[in-house]
Amino acid sequence: MPQCSLLNTHICAVLPGYYKPCCQYVVYDDIYKDVLLSEMSHKEYTQTPQFQRIKKDMETGWHKGCEKCFLDETQNGLTSLRQLANNRYSNSNQIQFVEISLSNNCNLSCKMCNPWASSTWSDLHKKNPAIQKYFNNLEIDISIDKIFRDIDFSSVEKIKYLGGEPFITPQTRTLFDFLEENNSIGNIILQTNTNCTFYPKKLISYLLKFKKVIIGLSVDGFDKSCEYSRTGSRWENICNVIEQWYDLYKNNQNIEIYFSTTINALTVHDFQKISSYSEEKNLNIYPYVLHNPKMLKLEALPPEYLKTIKDSYNSKFLQNVVYDSRLFEKLKEFIKSTDTAQKIKIKDYIPELAKYLT
Repeated sequence: MPQCSLLNTHICAVLPGYYKPCCQYVVYDDIYKDVLLSEMSHKEYTQTPQFQRIKKDMETGWHKGCEKCFLDETQNGLTSLRQLANNRYSNSNQIQFVEISLSNNCNLSCKMCNPWASSTWSDLHKKNPAIQKYFNNLEIDISIDKIFRDIDFSSVEKIKYLGGEPFITPQTRTLFDFLEENNSIGNIILQTNTNCTFYPKKLISYLLKFKKVIIGLSVDGFDKSCEYSRTGSRWENICNVIEQWYDLYKNNQNIEIYFSTTINALTVHDFQKISSYSEEKNLNIYPYVLHNPKMLKLEALPPEYLKTIKDSYNSKFLQNVVYDSRLFEKLKEFIKSTDTAQKIKIKDYIPELAKYLT
């Protein structure tokens, strides 16, 4: 049965201020209600009926909200977060792995993101009623003290630090200072992602204090299509920042970097190019097949378009895709509304796909 060690060894506290079973869990209103950090400790959260139901379901079969891991294991040809965790963490009741977000501060409005994970999206959301139906703009209520109020750090091995963009967020230094004051920083593996628009020179001395630092270089698409998906970025700048991370990695044994790329309707055509880029640098690439927002799923792409982009690199993601015409209509509407809000046009970035959207 697909039991998951994360249900016993893990804390996930995400924006705007909720506990979740993990960062990939999909919330379904009929079986799971968001639990606020302000209402209870993590220990109390694990005793709630919804959390206990997840544990029970995973003892005999797949829980509905764990669909991302199910699809990775059975359809996407990827190693799931559940499998990775089961291989690393013992199934004890000690907290060994922590996933946290502390701020939505971000300089980009990525197409697959949302206001509570990006301050730039939040600003656009407030000014553009046409896109408000796609996103909730929620008040951020999260802090280190709330997350760690009942945690024994002696057993914590790893912290996955999520954004916003972690390296432009003031709370990042607060987190690092907290770990240093608790004499934990040298015992912890830090994993985080960056959108590669900024190299944090002032934080490098902190990173070198961790037992290990694993940084995902988040690059979706390639060149112009990356600029479109990660709206507000510039490809030349991204490449320059990647070079700085690469130099740090080459000169420090505790630094590990890899390419993290989201496979969705706007990026799947460029997977070969980003794969070749990673191969040139002899770096691993870890694709994440998008599950939400649904209008950006691969199922939204018409078969005629898929035939034009399918190659030996992306075929593994496309082989089980079943076209959903309703998602395609939602994709067209989403692109039109968000392009207007972001003051861009898809035809200037991904002209081949744009032909099918007009």
